[in-house]
Amino acid sequence: MTSCSKTFPFLVFYLRRYLLEHHFSRWSTRLLLPPVILCGIIFFAACSSRGAFLGFFCTALLFLFLHLSDRFRKIMFYGVLFCAVAGGLLFVRFGVEPLSRIIADEDRPFFYSGTLKMIADHPLLGVGGVSFETEFVKYKPLEYFFARHVAERTDHPHNQELFMLSQYGVFGYSAWAFLLYFPLIVLLRRIYRRERVAPEIRLCLFVFLCCLIHAQLDLVFYFFPTYLIMLLMLGLFWKETLASKNRETAFNPAVFPLASACACR
Repeated sequence: MTSCSKTFPFLVFYLRRYLLEHHFSRWSTRLLLPPVILCGIIFFAACSSRGAFLGFFCTALLFLFLHLSDRFRKIMFYGVLFCAVAGGLLFVRFGVEPLSRIIADEDRPFFYSGTLKMIADHPLLGVGGVSFETEFVKYKPLEYFFARHVAERTDHPHNQELFMLSQYGVFGYSAWAFLLYFPLIVLLRRIYRRERVAPEIRLCLFVFLCCLIHAQLDLVFYFFPTYLIMLLMLGLFWKETLASKNRETAFNPAVFPLASACACR
């Protein structure tokens, strides 16, 4: 269900392009798209995923910042900084107790602490690609069994970075992180400098970053069909990264409806 919600922006994007290419007026396009967008919002809300909400919110703020003028970028930067300081003060005053109640019912802190201990014992090569569940047994904190949600089996720590570090160590994680993050940094830098980036690539980058932030709370990159869609996007990012700035890169929009159709099945 979460995979379908993440591919919904492609449906809106290509529906709008289809309507404009088939000579629908802009007013009729504006009347037809809102119901589709509303359905997408309802579908997204029905997922009830805190990670998805967090990913969308943070990525939306980032893209808003990247597409503003220099003047409004400064205004937004200082505005967010002010909100962060004010929010921190309000949290110290009113939010500590509610957060404590939430953490008391949350099992992720136990997974994180146990995985960090595992990483400390196997820092270079990790425990192996399929050995997390076996090795984590002796690192699982005793307090976990008194939590609200207890599972007999634990095959991942609900965090992509900790999962890769624990399985493959620093060496494997470094190679994986380079393949994943380098093209994202390059494309974000191009958008920040207002260089030309195809709208489809920008849309892919938005969805990919939403999933990447979501992956800090769940392993969304490791489940079908999300991982196939993410690999398709990552390949496009690398193509854009390695392409010359002066050369138009070929783009096949037929790939994305196919990916969306796979996700919705």
